Amino acid sequence: MENTHRWERMYSQTPLCQVPQHFPGVTGSPYMLEYLKTVLSLCPHGGRTCETGIGSGYGPVWLSLRGVQADGIDYSPRIVERATAVSNILGGSASFRVGDLFHFFNAFAPPYDVIHHQGVLEHFTVPQIHAALSQQVASARRVVFSVPSCYYPFEPEFGDERMAPLSEWERILAPFAVEELRYYGDPRLGGREQILGVLQGQRRDEGLLALMDIPPEPYPEGISAIVHTRNEGRQINECLQTLEGWTDEIIVCDMESSDDTVAIASRFTDQVISHPQIANFDRARNVSAMRARYRWVFYLDADERVPPGLGERLRDLTARRQGSFAAVAPPFR
Repeated sequence: MENTHRWERMYSQTPLCQVPQHFPGVTGSPYMLEYLKTVLSLCPHGGRTCETGIGSGYGPVWLSLRGVQADGIDYSPRIVERATAVSNILGGSASFRVGDLFHFFNAFAPPYDVIHHQGVLEHFTVPQIHAALSQQVASARRVVFSVPSCYYPFEPEFGDERMAPLSEWERILAPFAVEELRYYGDPRLGGREQILGVLQGQRRDEGLLALMDIPPEPYPEGISAIVHTRNEGRQINECLQTLEGWTDEIIVCDMESSDDTVAIASRFTDQVISHPQIANFDRARNVSAMRARYRWVFYLDADERVPPGLGERLRDLTARRQGSFAAVAPPFR
């Protein structure tokens, strides 16, 4: 509920009287314009589009002004109400309604030419992303999405954003028919602060239908250990040794090491993520967490060691938990 209020506050910051001046600046920005032009190029004149997570409503309005039957859904009635007012102010014909992107399949009757969204998927886990996209590719000829990449230069709005490199999105999108996936953005910012994806519509087979439902507990009981590294060849071996035997998997997220860190880590795990070196090291933690297959995530720095006995104690603690805690911070170095 708090996130809903934050979205509502964010998209109501521009007074309605200023929308005519604000609209061209937003839709004319390099990354937004490329995203919208991609949607338009895949939709025949008079075709149907639907944006899931409408935000300001500017995207569907921009498309409606170019002959597209543009719809949009959002779970917030206030956002839907404001987007409808925005469309009227700008002379658009976009249609907005309350809806849930996780209950899209069969909920909205028209088969769409394009379903699209910008700045949505990065807020969700992999099972949630699969659930949303599987419903969309079953309901449209194309799905177009834009997410901030690991090169995004600004502070995120909410803090839960998973700003991943292109390689991680290739892995996430493995169940789908990917037509296009690339970095893009404002040339003044390097032109790779966003990722643009185009998915082809898919037949509703058993595999696709199975992805649509998010299990009540998508992550089984267990512990995923994650270590972030850069040139930690002298320390990583001893560090990973202290994780063996009591964790269910070990994940190493390496930032372009030039020593033997990756080679050493590969002796312990086949899950070594290659992540570009970025200034904001903590952002990569949201990316590595997407790889975790188990309910509990244990982060360890390469210069830290797990004392004998602590691992088994943590396993016992997490196995016996009954909703009384969500995190544990062992005091050790």
